[in-house]
Amino acid sequence: MRKLYFFLFALLASLSTARAGFGDVVDFGAMDLDTDYTLNGDFSDYKGSLTPTESGTLTFKTSNGGVVMAPYSDADLTEAISFDFSYSDNGGGIYQIEVEAGQTYYFFKDFCMDQATVRFTMGGEEALQVVKAEPAVGTALSAGGAGIVSVLFNKVARLTGGTMEIASHSYPLTVNSLGTSASVDYKAALMQAYADGAKAGDALTIRLSVAETAETIDLSYTAAAEPVKMESEQLLGEGKFRSFWFAGDSAATMRLTFSGPIGVSEGSPRVTLEYGNSEGAQGEFYTEDIPFTLEDGRTICLDFSDKLRRPQDMVASGINYGTVHVRLLNVRDAEGNYVYSPTQGALGSYGYLFDYAEVQTNVIAEFTPASGSSLTDVDSIEVWMADYANVRFDGFQFTYEEEGQPQTLTTTDFTAAPDADYEGAYVLTVKVPEALKSKTLDQITLSLQGARFADGIDHSGDILATYSIKPTGITAVSATNANNARTYDLQGRPCNAHQKGIIIHQGHKVLQVR
Repeated sequence: MRKLYFFLFALLASLSTARAGFGDVVDFGAMDLDTDYTLNGDFSDYKGSLTPTESGTLTFKTSNGGVVMAPYSDADLTEAISFDFSYSDNGGGIYQIEVEAGQTYYFFKDFCMDQATVRFTMGGEEALQVVKAEPAVGTALSAGGAGIVSVLFNKVARLTGGTMEIASHSYPLTVNSLGTSASVDYKAALMQAYADGAKAGDALTIRLSVAETAETIDLSYTAAAEPVKMESEQLLGEGKFRSFWFAGDSAATMRLTFSGPIGVSEGSPRVTLEYGNSEGAQGEFYTEDIPFTLEDGRTICLDFSDKLRRPQDMVASGINYGTVHVRLLNVRDAEGNYVYSPTQGALGSYGYLFDYAEVQTNVIAEFTPASGSSLTDVDSIEVWMADYANVRFDGFQFTYEEEGQPQTLTTTDFTAAPDADYEGAYVLTVKVPEALKSKTLDQITLSLQGARFADGIDHSGDILATYSIKPTGITAVSATNANNARTYDLQGRPCNAHQKGIIIHQGHKVLQVR
């Protein structure tokens, strides 16, 4: 945006040559048009004069907007001439005054602290021209990488938009006009041109429209080959990032497939996970590099399972910020070219924002016979387990000591049936191993073998019971059959069938309210 600064130099009347006492006086004398004059920034005063041979607009340009040789109509520097001044984005500046042929004009800058080059020209503002374009005019434009043409003009340019002309088609462009420069985002337009049949080598013109005129600025290029692009995306299950997934859970995986081979080198591609507040206090922003595998040369596979990522594991405050950002960065094809990214200015990168869900479990277990009981003459043990779907295990294990040595018996001989009275609860019936029944043991611990929990936290200590056993030689009977006729509390003690609370009646838990 052009910024105009109005300098009314009437106050300079009191600051004439008497101000030269601050340093040396450098007198350029009679100055010429179209000639560079250097002010060295040595705290000297600089002055000079100019007598135009024609009437019209005299333009003064400076390479440093902070260094202005102010104009006067008299040699004593008492009659300041007002002018409008504008800064350019490269730090320079320009002003203009109307002059008459044969009249001498005087210019003065006191106590010059900054170096600058100044030049006077006649004829008003010069035509708008391109000083530099990047990529250079005449080269091939690729829709991979940033997909931006940066243009520098000789003066402030007010642009209203632009188009891309290629293969008899015209596509609108996003143009950001920034004073003496502009950026043109052509990625989306070029990708659409490929979809419409454009191919590598086709002539391509970027046409920029200038405000309030019929003038256009044309930049000529050719089209590079269509870049590798994202072909399909398989994102996280339910579209959420969980604080934990069981190992191997397909919901914890992402598969990002591209249209061509992906090159793999140090730092390319790179996948990161971000959580928290990047502008917050120390410890409030978490980043993690995520390993990946490359399948068939073009599918990036990510697996977020089997790692605990609770808020307190990632940020110091333990705040649940609600979202997780997964970024795919610096993706290049097999030749090292950036793949196409739809984001403006992005270099082969993609971003995925997921709602964050902290997994909560409520694993509770009750045993029948109750913990502390004897397994003598007991054929099976019932384990009532809440939140059963959030527990995975390989079986049950009985651990004990025999002759001073730790021993473990494992079994998968159990059944699991849902408890119709409690949503999510199951009743597991575990057969007592025959090898235990003939032993005399003061303590046997029953627990889960290889237990894993959906929240990633080890709750194994909440699902165990201890027993003793002293064989009697009596034929064993099922604990469930033997106990069905009686009523027990949750500690396995006989109780009244009408006792309030949760009781075990005929092998099932019952909530007794009266």
